[in-house]
Amino acid sequence: MPPALPRREALAGIGVGLGLGGRIALGLGAGLGVLRPGALMAAPAGRAPDADDLAAGRADFDARFATFRAEAGLPRLARDPALEAAAQGHAMTLAGQGLIDHVGHDGSSVGDRARDAGYAWCWVAENLTLNWRGADQVLAAWRGSPGHHANMVSPQAADYGIGFAYVMSGAWRDAPVWVWVAGRRCG
Repeated sequence: MPPALPRREALAGIGVGLGLGGRIALGLGAGLGVLRPGALMAAPAGRAPDADDLAAGRADFDARFATFRAEAGLPRLARDPALEAAAQGHAMTLAGQGLIDHVGHDGSSVGDRARDAGYAWCWVAENLTLNWRGADQVLAAWRGSPGHHANMVSPQAADYGIGFAYVMSGAWRDAPVWVWVAGRRCG
């Protein structure tokens, strides 16, 4: 089993951890804003999937997530380009750092990242996972976690974005990091 994932001190935010057979899923993100002391620091970047891999991964996730919502008697959420940009950007940063954390390298919260991507939110949530291969495994992990599940079935959610990237080095090399961000716009 790979070594424990490095942890960071969170400036703010909520996190629930669940470790399953060397795989990690962290949940419950509500962006209320945090101090961003390192806002000018460059974040290390993970390895992005190629365009076809990214498109296929997102399409697979979309179909499986729509089925999950329908089976729960919930409407389909709209994929939003701003939330997708926030999710992909955070996935790249986390993969570059070889860790998962709801607090960004610059102290940002999910709310900060969504707002910075152009999403004027009244509600926002984030699910993260590391080392689950494919949308079916990601969704199964999140369904099994009360915090993640609550985010995915929240009646507040209207839109979402999904992103993933690969860890570049260390014990988690080539492990995928998945980031899902859901929200509802104000107004």
